[in-house]
Amino acid sequence: TMIGPFLDAFGMFYLTVWLGQQGTLDLNMVVGGVLILFVLLLPRGVVPAAMTLATTRVGRGRDLRLARRGGGRRRRSPRPAPEPAE
Repeated sequence: TMIGPFLDAFGMFYLTVWLGQQGTLDLNMVVGGVLILFVLLLPRGVVPAAMTLATTRVGRGRDLRLARRGGGRRRRSPRPAPEPAE
């Protein structure tokens, strides 16, 4: 998607400006480390990872709400065994 690169560019710009105000850290080392972490931990990208996290949390919350109500998947009664053919 095109959202990911825009978010990444904005985030990197914000990080460089924020770290540029700090005088104790080497800016290039920190930005390089952040990029390496993103590549290793989020190989599909930030947006798909965020979508997966959001759907997992929504699904988990739905399951908890249904469990509290006693709902959820309805259980089927066992099927009777077929009668033997003569």
